[in-house]
Amino acid sequence: MTSLAQAVALHQAGDFGQAASLYHAILASEQDNPDVLHLLGVLCSEQGRLQEANDLIERALRFKPNEPIYLANYGLALARAGRLEAAAEAYKGSLRLRPSDATTLLKLSRVLIRLERYPDAAVELGAYLELQPDDAEAWFERANALHKTGSAKEAIRCYRRAVSLRDDLREAWYNLGVALMMDHQTTQARRAYQKALFLDPSNAVARNNLGHLLQDAGEFESAIECYQRAIRDRPDFLEARYNLAVTLQTQERFEDAVAAYEDLLAHEPSHADARNNLGGICLSLGEIEQARSHYQQALHIQPDHPDAAWNIALIRLQTGDFEQGWREYELRLRQKTFPWRDFAAPLWKGESLDGRTILVWAEQGLGDTVQFSRYVYLLAARGARVVFECQPRLVPLLRTIEGIEVVSKGSSLPHFDCHIPLLSLPDRFGTRLDSIPPSTTVSIPDSRRQSWRERLSRGVFKIGLNWAGNPASKTGKLRSILPSLLACLADDPGVTLYSLQRGMDGEVPFQRLEQDGHDILDTAAIISELDLVITVDTMIAHLAGTLGCPVWTLLPFAADWRWLLDRGDSPWYPTMRLFRQQKLNDWPSLILQVKQELEHVLHTAHH
Repeated sequence: MTSLAQAVALHQAGDFGQAASLYHAILASEQDNPDVLHLLGVLCSEQGRLQEANDLIERALRFKPNEPIYLANYGLALARAGRLEAAAEAYKGSLRLRPSDATTLLKLSRVLIRLERYPDAAVELGAYLELQPDDAEAWFERANALHKTGSAKEAIRCYRRAVSLRDDLREAWYNLGVALMMDHQTTQARRAYQKALFLDPSNAVARNNLGHLLQDAGEFESAIECYQRAIRDRPDFLEARYNLAVTLQTQERFEDAVAAYEDLLAHEPSHADARNNLGGICLSLGEIEQARSHYQQALHIQPDHPDAAWNIALIRLQTGDFEQGWREYELRLRQKTFPWRDFAAPLWKGESLDGRTILVWAEQGLGDTVQFSRYVYLLAARGARVVFECQPRLVPLLRTIEGIEVVSKGSSLPHFDCHIPLLSLPDRFGTRLDSIPPSTTVSIPDSRRQSWRERLSRGVFKIGLNWAGNPASKTGKLRSILPSLLACLADDPGVTLYSLQRGMDGEVPFQRLEQDGHDILDTAAIISELDLVITVDTMIAHLAGTLGCPVWTLLPFAADWRWLLDRGDSPWYPTMRLFRQQKLNDWPSLILQVKQELEHVLHTAHH
């Protein structure tokens, strides 16, 4: 056996000391032997003597610059030394000479991943997998690279291939769950997380993410259990603590939610969102000043908090501090959820409008548009040409406002010089509690009123009922009641109850008037022909108030800011009475109060 063969055998056997001695002995007589320089460089690289390794392999390459194995091992030594860009170039040089070298393709891919050049890494891993299609780890790595580039569908395919080859790849199952979750494949994501947790029950992040999916599916108790287990497995996992608190709050388990937020704040006192949400709980419980204090603390922690200052603005409005409240209400324009419109024309700041055209655009719900449409007329009084863009359903009604051009949202707009979102107008007009402008004057065609008058019972007290808010709204459920609770209002034979509710499922014990096919003028005509409207906080309340019809509005314990605090009337609508829950979610007691008041009204009317 030659000396070089002996050295290589010792090298391969792991006897680095003897192998190095033989390599050096050969170089003593053959100092420019490129194979020995290369092999000694490889040995130094394996021992962590990286500068020496690079110097030796560079010397070898001067003699054999196109030797692919030299270039590949040079890349490895450079990668070990952290010289990643140089390593990538060495690997590429090797592959130009030997394109189908799977090992070098894999090493290049991993260097590219370390360089965060994920698209390139995905390409090289793809080439490697054409040569080695059963390498589960490589499928997993390619999936990760693709996921980083935003190629969710292809990443999911690669994760699935990885776990099909190796069912025990727990990290691949977890990452598959993340990718599926981001791609909104929630059922498949749940299965992937469950498999990941089967393989690794202590994976707190997977359990937290599974909790997210369960929460979104309405499986709140299971979600809570997930968060609690994640916290037990990883007590410092603040995200799981926060998610637990939010879920408890969503379920109105306020005492438990407060405890969860306080636990979170004990671990992380500077958690502004937790402090802000504690304010929300206090608000839900009617503890206004405590809520304000939490919001202020959230702002102290994070002065640019997107919600805390906004929530303080709502408290100002709810407590009647309109001067500061409307000014701070403009903070909504900065919120991510605000539907801002980018127009070439500037935002109106309050300057003269004489002879100019202003676009006013509805920004929130139907009820908000009806309530604040009163300000549109004030703009016309300032000499402006007013274009009012509103929801399609409201167009027929609002087009009856004199001197205003009303267009449906989504249709083409005429030229305008400036614009403003509708609910910024109270601020521009300096509205105070004692200077709220009267409601918009709208007109209902006599033919519509006559048509509905003929369809309604005569000689009885006619009440229209509306019991449910928009189910798509965050507060829709809070503002809704069961229609069966209202049936008791028909105990007096002199009363006829009519349904003004849209989108009903099933039968209700009232005569149905409002139909999905009716337009807003039908709704307005119906209301105008009733003796009383009893409604929860919906557009119907605002429409009845705008029309000047008697309306009783039933409010939850934590009512919206526009209804102020502890008032039985509304400065927005002179013909409206407010009935407020005295305890959280206690609709039955409120309906009993309404029934008693109705009996009093009917008794007075009869006498």
